[in-house]
Amino acid sequence: MTYRITRTRAIFISLWLTSLFCFSVFCYALGKKVTERNYEAAIIEATEDVANGCPKLFGYASMLEDENAKINRLLRECKDGNQ
Repeated sequence: MTYRITRTRAIFISLWLTSLFCFSVFCYALGKKVTERNYEAAIIEATEDVANGCPKLFGYASMLEDENAKINRLLRECKDGNQ
């Protein structure tokens, strides 16, 4: 038993596969362009931040120190409550 593909079905399949391939290439190119823009924006932002003396870095470090102090205080309270 052989399976025959009609001419119309063969054309439909080839058009569908071609469309799928074109869509895949388009998505790849679009993703690459978006990624390049994100990297470029990140580099520009980092350069500006360094030129301004890294205020975001010091703000972040200060926030981490505050959180660390809060966690240590809670830990001490828990230890004192369990003794």
